[in-house]
Amino acid sequence: MSLVFVHPTLRSLSAPFSSFSTPGASRLRRRSSRLARHLNRPLRHSPAVTPAQLAIVVGADRKWIQNARRILDRPIRNDEHEARWLGLVHELHTTLGCSLDDAADIADVACDAPADQAIITARESRSRCTVVTLDLKRARQQHRLRLASALELPPADRRGRPPSRWRTIRAELAHRAARLDAVQQLKLRAMHGTALERLTELGALGDLLADLVKAEARFIVVGETAAALQGALIVPTALELLHDVRNESSLRAFAELLDAWGAGPRGIEDGERLDFDAHLLRAVPTLALTVRNRAVTLRDRLEAVGTFTDAEAAIDDRPTFATLPFAILGLPALIRHRKAADGSRHAEERFQLEILEQVRTQRLRLAAFIASGRQGGMRLPETPSGRQNP
Repeated sequence: MSLVFVHPTLRSLSAPFSSFSTPGASRLRRRSSRLARHLNRPLRHSPAVTPAQLAIVVGADRKWIQNARRILDRPIRNDEHEARWLGLVHELHTTLGCSLDDAADIADVACDAPADQAIITARESRSRCTVVTLDLKRARQQHRLRLASALELPPADRRGRPPSRWRTIRAELAHRAARLDAVQQLKLRAMHGTALERLTELGALGDLLADLVKAEARFIVVGETAAALQGALIVPTALELLHDVRNESSLRAFAELLDAWGAGPRGIEDGERLDFDAHLLRAVPTLALTVRNRAVTLRDRLEAVGTFTDAEAAIDDRPTFATLPFAILGLPALIRHRKAADGSRHAEERFQLEILEQVRTQRLRLAAFIASGRQGGMRLPETPSGRQNP
């Protein structure tokens, strides 16, 4: 007996297996009918994403996506609608323990539902004592937030072999030689500027920080905002924060403020308002938002640094930052994060942070030398006029 496959536009792929009743044939009929529905579905214009961005939107690693497609015989399409379907399958499979076939069937029902429908019933038993319902509104909001994070904060595309050490050193020396004037400005800014003066230069971003402090939200300023407060000669385009996802009161404060600000996903404008709460803030690791026409990025983890608890040990505790009502990530942790995230994308910022770290290290060594001299009774050298140097 031979099995003949017919193109889905002419006839359903499940027809050749209608005479079989074994579990394997039943599973094959389900996958064949699902493939037919997928291929017969009209094409939609949706933004294409890279495999790395697709993994962020789905909320799974790339290996899980490859295995799920292979098991479900799913054609490869890296677009927004495919990411939403895979995200629902991953949520049902990993969180609720559904099989991939059952999760795929439920995801088909959810994706085919009207856009204005908030809640659907995907599965129910004969006696209706067991009902599987989906909150489509919450699923759409989570999908939009993850899509905004993938499009606005794309991961580094690591291709090819890394450059040799000597080539990296030569490029670094040439870059430093071309930026001698910037080095002098950075040293002067690090020695004379204060954190409060730099905070006033942030403008509207500083107002957002003030609102978060009043709401008693727990966060640490990171990214280019922290670099600007440390003294780097850059103008931050976004407010980057590392928040504490384990603190319920802090999550409630963030959710209430984001609702009051009318925050929305950055780069995606469809008019639907987001309903922020603690569950939504935990579900999306990185939030790329637009608040009062300003870009705000919330993270629950920093690469090469860790979670909020790990970052608390790397806070800059110098006296110049003690006057600020919030915490700032220290220079060594900032440099590690920028190197691990994408060294080429933040090369200028990392260069300035390394200069500021050198100035900070020199000042600490000088302060330690002076303190050890005073404790040991060492006299400072005298000037020609007979007075001691201060």
